[in-house]
Amino acid sequence: MINLLRVPLGKTEPLPSYASRLAAANGSPTLRQFLIDMDIEESGIVHGKSASLQKTATLGHVDSKELRTFSFCRGESGIMVNGQDLTRLVLRRQRLRVCLSCLQEDIELGYGPLQARPYCRVAWLLKPIYCCPRHNVMLHEVSDAPVAFAAYDFSTRISSLLPDLRTMIGSSQMDIPTPFETYVINRIHGQSTGNCWPDRLPFYAAIRVVEILGAVSEFGVDVTLEELDDADWRRAGAAGFDIAKHGKASIDPLLARFRKNFFRRQREWGPRATYGRLYDWLAHESEDLAYDPLRDIIWDYAVENFPIGSDDELFGRRLEHRLIHSVHSASLETGLHPKRLRKLLSEAGLISKQDADLTNDRLLFSAKAAAPVLASLTGSLKFKEIGAYLNIPRAQLLAFDRAGLFEPYMSFETNHGKARAFSRQALDQFMATLLYGAKPAKAASARRLTVPAAAKKACCMSVEILRLALDGKLAWKGRLNSTRGYMSLLVDVEEIRSLVRGEDHGGVTLRQAEKKLGVSTAVLTALIAHGYIPAQEVLNPVNRCPQRVIQQADIDAFNATYIGLQALGAERHAYLGALKKELTAMGINPALPPEHVRATFYNRPEIEQLKVYRLSRTGN
Repeated sequence: MINLLRVPLGKTEPLPSYASRLAAANGSPTLRQFLIDMDIEESGIVHGKSASLQKTATLGHVDSKELRTFSFCRGESGIMVNGQDLTRLVLRRQRLRVCLSCLQEDIELGYGPLQARPYCRVAWLLKPIYCCPRHNVMLHEVSDAPVAFAAYDFSTRISSLLPDLRTMIGSSQMDIPTPFETYVINRIHGQSTGNCWPDRLPFYAAIRVVEILGAVSEFGVDVTLEELDDADWRRAGAAGFDIAKHGKASIDPLLARFRKNFFRRQREWGPRATYGRLYDWLAHESEDLAYDPLRDIIWDYAVENFPIGSDDELFGRRLEHRLIHSVHSASLETGLHPKRLRKLLSEAGLISKQDADLTNDRLLFSAKAAAPVLASLTGSLKFKEIGAYLNIPRAQLLAFDRAGLFEPYMSFETNHGKARAFSRQALDQFMATLLYGAKPAKAASARRLTVPAAAKKACCMSVEILRLALDGKLAWKGRLNSTRGYMSLLVDVEEIRSLVRGEDHGGVTLRQAEKKLGVSTAVLTALIAHGYIPAQEVLNPVNRCPQRVIQQADIDAFNATYIGLQALGAERHAYLGALKKELTAMGINPALPPEHVRATFYNRPEIEQLKVYRLSRTGN
C-alpha cells in the first residue's frame, strides 16, 4: 500500500480538485503526472468513474460516498452532481472562477503544503455563479489552462495566485449574490430553494430557462446571445429568475410585453416575430423535452392571445379549435370583406371602438364568442342579393321587406346609409318553412297559381299569402318543378279568398242608398256633405279597397223623418208645381234648404199630421 500525505476533503469539493490537491501535497508537479504514477485514468477523474473515484478516495483516506456527492459523474442521462442533472452548457471548467477570500481561509485553516490547502467549491464550476455568498465578493477569474486536461488541475491553476493573495483580496469587488445565484447554490448543495417553478425542471434546464428568459427580457427578443458578456449574463440570470420563479403567473407578463411590442411594429404575425430568440431556441435549437413546461406556457399564452388557427404551427403543435380570431383570419374564413366584417363585428359588440386604428391582422376578438356571429355571417347576403338568392321579384321583395318578413342578422350605419347583413342559414330556413308540405306540381292552373298571381285574383297582398303559408294556415300548397324558391310556390286561389275576405261591414253602398232613398247621386252627395245622412269609409271585404257606405238604420231614420216632393207627388199622383203651391198655401215649407240639398224635402210627420194626403188630387 502506498503511503501518501493526505489532505482533508473540502466541503462541496469535486473529485478533480481533491485529486489535484493530493498530487500537490505529495510533490507531484502536475495532476496528470500524479495519475500516471497512481495508475488512475484521466477520464475517470474528469467523469467521476467509480474505479477512479474509489481509488482516489482510498489514497486520500476519505469516504468515497462523500467524495462522489459533489463530483461530476457521467450517467445515462448526462452529468450528475448531488442528484442534479447538468450539461456542458451550464458548466464552467476551462474558465475557472474562485473566491480569493475562500482560498485565504483554506490556507489559514488548513494544514500541509501551502498549495494543497485551498480547494475548489462545486458552485465555482457553474456558469451562473459570479459572487461568493460567504464573503459577498465577486469571484476572481483564473487564467485559462494551457492544455485541456490542465483545466482540472486545480492546485496548479491557482498556484500563481497564492503569493499575492492578500493584496488581491483587498482589491476584490464587493457584491451580494443575486436571488438566482442563491437558488443555484442552494439547489446544487441540496438545500431548500423555496419551492419555486424552476424546481420542476432538471437543474440544467432550470438554469437555461432562467438565463434565456432574462436575456430576451433585458436585451430584446432579437438579442444575439453570443455577444453577451459575463455582466450581461449575470443581469439576465437575475431578471430571468424573477420572471420564472412563479411559472405561468410570472412568465405571462413577459409574454404580454412581447405581444405589446410586436403590435407596435409593422410586421406580419408569427412566433419568430413575436418571441424572437426565445422561440428559435425552443423550436429549432433544442428538442429536449425538459423544456416542454416552458413551451406549454408559451403555447397556452399564444393560442389565447394570437389568431392561431389549425393551419398554424408552434413547437410542432397544431391547434384543434381556434381561440382567437383577427379580422384578417375571420375574413378569410367567412369570405366577407374585412371592412364590412369590421362593422358587423363592431355592431355585435365583439370589437371596441378603441381598437379601430389597429390593422386587420392585429384587431383580435374571441373566436368562441364570435362563433355564432361568424356562422351566420359566413357568405351572408346584402339585401339586394336576397331577390336572386330566393328568386323573388324586386317589387315583391321590397313589399316583403316593408312588411318585416326578412330580419337582418345585423345592421349598421355606413357613409351611404344603413347597411344590413342577412344570414344565408336564416334565409334557407325561411324558404324551407314556406315550402314545407308543398306537393310537386308540373304547372300552375286556373285555380292554383303562384303567389303574385293568386294575390291579384284574390284581391289581397302577396305578403298576406306568405304569412298564411309561414303560419301553417294553408290546407294546400304546391311546388313547381320547373323553377325554384319563392316563385315555385303555388296556392289555391279560392282558399286564399276565403282566408283573406274581410268582415262584412253591414252597410249599404251609395248606389243602393240612392234607390232606397229615391234620390239621385247629386242629391245623395249633397245630403251627405251637409250632414243630413251619415256615411262611413270602410274596406270592401272582397277587394279590400276603401268604399263609402251608409248604414240601413240611417236610411230608415231619414225616410221616417223626411219625404221628398217628388215622392209625395208620386203618392198623390199630383203635379209637383201645383202640389208645392198647395203646400205653401197651407203654410208647409221645405224642411231642408233646397239650395243645399238640391231637392225639396218636407217633414214627414208634419205632412201626415195635416193630412196632406187629403189634398185635392190632380188627375183623380
